Amino acid sequence: MSQKQFTDLTLKSLHLLSDTLSDDFAEKMQAAVRDVRQRVGLSANRTVTIKLSVKPHPEDADDVSLQCEVTSATPSRKHESMRLIRNNKTNQLRFEFSEDQL
Repeated sequence: MSQKQFTDLTLKSLHLLSDTLSDDFAEKMQAAVRDVRQRVGLSANRTVTIKLSVKPHPEDADDVSLQCEVTSATPSRKHESMRLIRNNKTNQLRFEFSEDQL
């Protein structure tokens, strides 16, 4: 059985907290870079954020509980505007499309 070790929490040691934290960060970074490559003409920022929430530990006031969250954001994709026509009998919206789309 391996002996537990302690280290100070720093940006360099963050990966030691959890394998899933590192994996989640890597996945979101790869997705952000992939989006930049796929939409080269879009100069808006893609963001990847590691959020660390700290609160008092319920069992010991000298300790804290740490919650980590990795989030990402890419610019939304806007699509062309389409005209929808209301069917007076059924009150449903209808739209025209080409059979080539089937």
